[in-house]
Amino acid sequence: MLARNPIGVDALVWKELPTPSRAPTRLRVAIRAASLTSPICLIVQNKYQMKPPLPFVPGSEYAGVVEAVGAGGCKHVKVGRRGRGLRR
Repeated sequence: MLARNPIGVDALVWKELPTPSRAPTRLRVAIRAASLTSPICLIVQNKYQMKPPLPFVPGSEYAGVVEAVGAGGCKHVKVGRRGRGLRR
């Protein structure tokens, strides 16, 4: 989902974005489920103290499967790991 206009959840649009390049200390997670929390709902209505620049991808709670692991610092996480709470 992508927030282009912060007027509410109904204004969120689904948009395919290019897969970002992976830094050596980052993971790539295939997201299987995500949630919109109360603060995120306020952010997409422009009613929260944090106002990210537009456009932005709202949310930080998700669950998925690790697809790729960077070579320099993610030694405790393996490809195929399922989980939730993997922070952005």
